Amino acid sequence: MGCDGLQKFLSEIPVECSSNAHCLGCRYGDMCSNIAESFNSWIKEAKRMPIATLVNWIRLKIMEQMSTRKSKGATYKGFICLRLEKKVLASIRAGVQWRITKSGDMEWEVFDGKHTHAVNIAKFQCSCRVWFTEQFPCDHAIACMHSNNINVYEYINLYFSIASFRASYDRPIKPIPDYEKPTDVSTGDLVNPPTVVGKKHGRPKKKRIPNTGSASFKRPITCGNCHTQAHHNKTTCPHPPAKK
Repeated sequence: MGCDGLQKFLSEIPVECSSNAHCLGCRYGDMCSNIAESFNSWIKEAKRMPIATLVNWIRLKIMEQMSTRKSKGATYKGFICLRLEKKVLASIRAGVQWRITKSGDMEWEVFDGKHTHAVNIAKFQCSCRVWFTEQFPCDHAIACMHSNNINVYEYINLYFSIASFRASYDRPIKPIPDYEKPTDVSTGDLVNPPTVVGKKHGRPKKKRIPNTGSASFKRPITCGNCHTQAHHNKTTCPHPPAKK
């Protein structure tokens, strides 16, 4: 804050690019980079391998995961997964205490104790915009459906269905035998790794650079020497008191 032109810069950014409430896209409830963090942790033990070995290691891991989740999906029963089923039941329990007033055909007004929301089930809309951004009925919509004996599952996106989960892991990754190694078409020789020209000085980095979202937050502390909030204490203070 305080930089010249900052207000002008922020005012020129479209609102849909800086606010979830005005976002025109649908992210199905995923608003973070946890999938990237999980993948980096998943391949942590193989990061030091050569590129060909690393890719083959990832292939085997994904192959095993696809098979495991395919077996897991075969045990599911109902329309949606158990985690989402619990979410629907929690929304029903919360909506019992709300004031739900019918306005018209498939349209209601819901007061949840803090705010008043407009729900239109026919248009898959709620003024809280959770239904739009997550593509899953919000608490207000589910409460309206339950109070009027409407089947909630008819208004849940097929993306969240058990059938979609099974279809995601229905086609397994086929094994790749190594009897025939790839050869160079022009020379007929085996394909070797590329020649690295030049080598960087120093020891190679083993830890990746974290992004701003995953970086640990350091809480400022009050130094007992200079009595200011900083990231040092009395022992490591850069302004020690003069020796007597």
